[in-house]
Amino acid sequence: MDMSPSEESKVFILGAGCSADCGYPLGKGLAAQIEEFQSGISGRFPIIGQCVRDTIDLAKGLPQFDTLDQLAKHAEDNFSSWRQRSGSIVWDKGSQERQNLCDKQIMGAKIAVSAMFLAREERARSQGLRSYERFIASIFGGEPWQDGVKAANCHVLTFNYDRLFEIAFLGYFKSFDPALASLYGHSVLNSGFNQRANDGFDKIEPVTGRFNFLKMHGSAGWWVRKSLEDGEQRRYWPAVPIGPANVQEIEDLLRKNGVYSYDTLNKLKTLPWEPLITFPHEKQRSLESSRTGFPYDPYIRQVWGHAAHLLAAATEVEVIGYSFSAIDSRHMVNELLLRATHAGRIVVRNPEVATVEANLRSYAQLRGRVKFLRSRFGEDA
Repeated sequence: MDMSPSEESKVFILGAGCSADCGYPLGKGLAAQIEEFQSGISGRFPIIGQCVRDTIDLAKGLPQFDTLDQLAKHAEDNFSSWRQRSGSIVWDKGSQERQNLCDKQIMGAKIAVSAMFLAREERARSQGLRSYERFIASIFGGEPWQDGVKAANCHVLTFNYDRLFEIAFLGYFKSFDPALASLYGHSVLNSGFNQRANDGFDKIEPVTGRFNFLKMHGSAGWWVRKSLEDGEQRRYWPAVPIGPANVQEIEDLLRKNGVYSYDTLNKLKTLPWEPLITFPHEKQRSLESSRTGFPYDPYIRQVWGHAAHLLAAATEVEVIGYSFSAIDSRHMVNELLLRATHAGRIVVRNPEVATVEANLRSYAQLRGRVKFLRSRFGEDA
């Protein structure tokens, strides 16, 4: 199918560096900031606190891993290595116990990250989101928001778990009323949540021909669960950051629904809500195999498929604050950047230009196509 663009279309790809000035960690700072978060919630939220402690303990046992992405992947690799060493093809009680431990470690890390990111939102609001607001002004113009979104000839893909883009959007467009339009629906940010069910959205369907804001690894404050009757069905609950995030609400949700484990599965009438956050190795597994049944799988496949479509039609691509770290860059380049065959230029903006250039050196297809700029998010190039 010919994907030649019929008009100018720019795709922005945002990484962790875009949120660093707002107090959110870069990949290597995430583990340390979780320890700081632990001291701030000590004794107040038992379930979240336990998830935070478990994640910190896991990190301390593996000092060579300095990001949670690496930590989560190690937990799963450790289980796979044990299975290979045991040489058993029978799924026995020992296998189940080790699988339960792996699931618990990864789920605990997701809950810890989601709660920490939500808890930081109020400080980010109070400090101001000037870089995000300037970015939003540059792509949408001014009021009313309907005209700005309709006229935008670009799309935004983000690898960040935070909700700073959305918060800045709500702050910038005073005319936007979340009671009248769904922020993540097709008429606004077009993030894929369109079909409303009684207890959440039931499909991921970003539409074409409009601005898209796609969160490539999910988001803090977003939840997903599988149907107990039909494991293929999903319910999505992307909470909108209208006001200050309430960590107590997360604690109450976890207490009410339980944290997923095989021990609690048979006691539940419905499967619990899980954070709609995916670590890089989970995303890669979802894209490479159609046989996995994890709750986040349909989201990942739909969003990444749609993002690839946007890149294939793009006439310009700008990557801001993304480091191209080894744990995540392979799929980002292969599934996204290399699809941008019609892009007249690919610009990579990052203050650590030398590091980014080194990380991209092995991708021969990009040589000569990328322009590197030493600048931060919100700065003029």
